Amino acid sequence: MPAKIYSATLQALDAKIVEVEVDVAAGMPGTTIVGLADKAIRESKERVRACLKGSKHFTYPIKRISINLAPANLYKYGSQFDLGIAIGVLLASGQVRFDPEQILFIGELALSGVLRPVNGVLAMLLSAKEFGLKKIFLPVDNIAEAALVPDLELVPCQNLEEVIAELISENSDLPRVKILRPEAAINYVEQLGPDFSEIVDQDSAKRALEISAAGFHNCLLIGPPGSGKTMLAQSITSILPGPEPEQLLEIIKIHGISGNLKDNKIAKIPFRNPHHTVSLQAFIGGGTIPKPGEISLAHNGVLFLDEFPEFPRHIIESLRQPLENGAVTISRMQSNYLFPANFILIAAQNPCPCGRYKESNNECICSPGQIQRYRSKISGPILDRIDLQVYVPKINLRKIDRPQMSSAAVAERVAAARRLQYQRFGATKLNSRMNRQEINKFCQLEISSKELLYQAENKFGLSARGYFRILKVARTIADLEGAEKISENHLAEALNYRVWENSQ
Repeated sequence: MPAKIYSATLQALDAKIVEVEVDVAAGMPGTTIVGLADKAIRESKERVRACLKGSKHFTYPIKRISINLAPANLYKYGSQFDLGIAIGVLLASGQVRFDPEQILFIGELALSGVLRPVNGVLAMLLSAKEFGLKKIFLPVDNIAEAALVPDLELVPCQNLEEVIAELISENSDLPRVKILRPEAAINYVEQLGPDFSEIVDQDSAKRALEISAAGFHNCLLIGPPGSGKTMLAQSITSILPGPEPEQLLEIIKIHGISGNLKDNKIAKIPFRNPHHTVSLQAFIGGGTIPKPGEISLAHNGVLFLDEFPEFPRHIIESLRQPLENGAVTISRMQSNYLFPANFILIAAQNPCPCGRYKESNNECICSPGQIQRYRSKISGPILDRIDLQVYVPKINLRKIDRPQMSSAAVAERVAAARRLQYQRFGATKLNSRMNRQEINKFCQLEISSKELLYQAENKFGLSARGYFRILKVARTIADLEGAEKISENHLAEALNYRVWENSQ
């Protein structure tokens, strides 16, 4: 009688439960795997055969073995099917007896029978819980990620012998192997950048980063080489509050699927800094088997693009959807995949190719045409989505010994402003994600402030998007001061961060 075992496959950032059906029958010896399996799954029969042949207690049947992965129309990939296939062969051939209902098997098998860790365990267990499975057999090295899902019985094992010993328990003549149950813990690394006190001067840029961190606003740093733009961008992690529990779960899920949970370590605040030679697929995600790209790996954290205009135009333009919606859609013939990409964009660039434009002590050698071509690499629609555009001047060396503000004091203000926003929206939502109705409700202006905004609209030709983004930034500035209403000063400061865009 065919055996049915449950395993799982990844589908973008989610997982689907797969039925591994195994039939062992008389006939020409051989193993066939059907059900839209990738090469790693098709090769699993060799790993399973070698594993069982090397076992002291079990054998690989010299019969006709048929393995079906259902549903048949769902593409499946990954080495996590090894354990389920091996158990299915033993069950179908009568070498073990147990009830496989409500049990999930995931893990890659070495030829020696050792269970190796796999990617995406958190997504698989969330799907298993929703499917109604209760007991999970998995590699020991995946237990920390798996333990984040409550109300499941986890059985971490080091090898196939331990799995079988646990399954048939008291009915077994096998020597029981003590199953290791290590402490389940993800090691959250505080990825703190430079402290604000280490950065000389640049008070205006530090203020912009404070606003950016408080309301999750995008920021563009423009200045000559050596002015500290990169160091400023890296310092934002020193003032960002840690993510909320549900946000942290999303981070672990994304990085687990991407294979970034090495030694169960993960940065609590993601900070991604891709090089300008990054490919489009690596940047936004995708591939034959769609996986998250850099913008999704930065989800709930920071995406830093240094030398912004040096990125290819198609890379920069691919930011339009995620900057607006906090997600990116990867389209394939068989399906569309939605990857979350809610991040703070911090970009840095020079004001011109030589970097000395408008610097008093250094004459710029760029022609007007060169400057225009350099700046035009960043299109208007992208600039319109960047709330804070700050000029970072050359450092005044006279201030190098002057005491600077610390990140700790700024971080307290940022955390307090975020608490106000969570209370206002009743969720883990920040000002940058306000919709039109929320803007009308929480960003009401006095008559004098409205007049100031109308004047700016006429002078700088603000778009509707730019208009509403200024209101969102003004709301964040008011929150940093603990003010209930947006004052004219709050609005004036928010407007000041759009000047560079309109002076080009």
